[in-house]
Amino acid sequence: MPEKREFFDYKVEDKYQQREIARKENYVLYSLTFSSPMQIPFTENNTIYGRYYKPIKSDRAAILILHGLEGELSARYFSSSLVKKGFSCPYILATTFGNLLAP
Repeated sequence: MPEKREFFDYKVEDKYQQREIARKENYVLYSLTFSSPMQIPFTENNTIYGRYYKPIKSDRAAILILHGLEGELSARYFSSSLVKKGFSCPYILATTFGNLLAP
C-alpha cells in the first residue's frame, strides 16, 4: 500500500468509455468503464465499472448511488426510480464483489 501522501497525490484521468445499453421513455442507460487512478497489483481491479442513468428531458442535479451489502439490485432500483424524477444517477460497482458489468 502506498504512503498516505502518494495515495492522495494521484493524477485524475478524464478518459472513460460510455456505451448506451438501453433507451427508455424517460432516460438512457449507459455502461461506464474507466481506469482506476491508483493502479494495484491485482489488475482485474484496475478498471472501474458502473452504470449511468441519464434523464432525457431534465437537467436536475446528479445523485451518486453507492451500493452496499444489497448489491447491484438495490442500486438499479434507486437509480431507475430517481432518474424518472429527473435526476442523473451514476453508480459504481465495488470491485470486491466481482466484475458484474464487464462488456
